[in-house]
Amino acid sequence: MNKMTKKQCEEWIKNPLINPLTKRKIKKDKITYKRIKKVCKKYNLNGKKQLKIIKKKTVKKILNKSAVKSLKKSLPKSPPKTVITKTVSNVLTDEDKEEMKKLKGFEMKTIELKEDKKQSVLLSSVAGWAEDKLPKALCIVDMDKESGKRPIRPGMANKGLDVKGITSTYNCYLISNTDLFVPYKEDIDFKELKSVNGKTPEGKLKYKEYKKIVKHLNVKYKGKRPIKLSVMLNNGGQLRLYYSLSNPKKELKNLKNNKIRKLFRKLEDYIDLEIIMKKDYSKIGGPKGQYSQSIIDWEYANKDLIYNSIQFESNKDPYGRSCKRKKRYLGDIYVRMESTKEIIKEFPIYRDSRQDFWLGRVLEELANGEELCQAGFNDVGCDFVLKL
Repeated sequence: MNKMTKKQCEEWIKNPLINPLTKRKIKKDKITYKRIKKVCKKYNLNGKKQLKIIKKKTVKKILNKSAVKSLKKSLPKSPPKTVITKTVSNVLTDEDKEEMKKLKGFEMKTIELKEDKKQSVLLSSVAGWAEDKLPKALCIVDMDKESGKRPIRPGMANKGLDVKGITSTYNCYLISNTDLFVPYKEDIDFKELKSVNGKTPEGKLKYKEYKKIVKHLNVKYKGKRPIKLSVMLNNGGQLRLYYSLSNPKKELKNLKNNKIRKLFRKLEDYIDLEIIMKKDYSKIGGPKGQYSQSIIDWEYANKDLIYNSIQFESNKDPYGRSCKRKKRYLGDIYVRMESTKEIIKEFPIYRDSRQDFWLGRVLEELANGEELCQAGFNDVGCDFVLKL
């Protein structure tokens, strides 16, 4: 995208709803449209300005200078415009704070921006959305993500890994009751599901059974309960039951809450910024630089080498946590301007950079503010606690 030529930008100005690189249709003011517009700015091309110049030249050919002057004098003078400016406070009032204290949890998720595709977001475990955990705040951050792929393991889905992301908008919602959620308690024993080992033959059969039950329940409540069930096998082989939501902007549009948005106002400082990670495996003969698919491939091809290197150095990481079974180095996180690469914020040797989906954890760090503080990693369905 950043390597678009002047000719391609001229082509785009003539037909702004077609991507000049892929020749595919794009939607106005969506992420691809905005990025093309941003890149083409450097060529000083502007469709509106060009149109004005053409019109001016045409008028000059028809009218001489004196005719233009007399025409201007004959036109009535327009009254001066009165500009009304609205100032909206982005700070919580004492009344707002009292209302926020009634909430029992604060969850934040990222959602990937995709052209012509439905957006979907995986929420926390069903335990995090139980009736005694409500009312609860949900903040969803739109991101233009780049994901990598891991080698497919037997019985495991080829889930993507976060490589980098560009923050876009964010929306906050108030979830007050369980009417939005597909119920499961009559059909699924949650404790039994959690005890299943999905790596054993019996566990694999159980996994298939639960998938069928979940599919049946989602179909049964289609059009009635937008937040659906999702059963997954985690890296350790345990089964987990989650909630997921497709098209949250449509399904939750009546639940938007500006007071909750004020709690997450720190995110506004990082809109349209790029979040990347850098890793350094050079001391064991590996790659060094910005995290990418090539580094991911090297990590999976050299797991034993990395593991031995980590164990040799120390059995604890810089945060005092056990390094047992760790097969990735920690990385450095940078939040920077996409165009100039100017670094706005950095997290050296970031503690959660070994995770597959580290971008969400970084956003939680960025959202920490006067009223919000990042919760512990094991707090089910709760990413933040209030500091009020």
